[in-house]
Amino acid sequence: MNRTDLLRTLREFDLAELDLTVLDFDNFGNWPVWAKALAMALLYSVTIAIGFYLHVDNIHQQLADAERSEQELKQAFETKAFEAANLDLYRAQLIEMEKRFGVLVSQLPSQTEVPGLLEDITGKGELNGLRINRIDLLRGANAKFLY
Repeated sequence: MNRTDLLRTLREFDLAELDLTVLDFDNFGNWPVWAKALAMALLYSVTIAIGFYLHVDNIHQQLADAERSEQELKQAFETKAFEAANLDLYRAQLIEMEKRFGVLVSQLPSQTEVPGLLEDITGKGELNGLRINRIDLLRGANAKFLY
């Protein structure tokens, strides 16, 4: 069949002559060629559309994950870049804090000064109308006062 015969057949084709009742869904092999071609094209199109949708949906999910990861990495980079840019200032601040801490530690009472400190606390408390029954010292910096 050449091109002119095909064009003539298409021009003469009338949709009113189409009889869909002859299509037996249990016997696909006996369908007319046009019906087979149409069914195969429809099946192919649906398969491609579903596959494309599933593939593109997966790619969209990967893209969203990558964008979220990108934002987190950008924030981490900005934080680290800021810290790196101010590293000398942080070091100077650390040295200053260590000096201040040393001064404050030197102002704390030593083990030999604790009894005198407790007597001073008791005296100040009694001057202000407090009656201190006892002071229990705990390990570490925590002290327990009972009134």
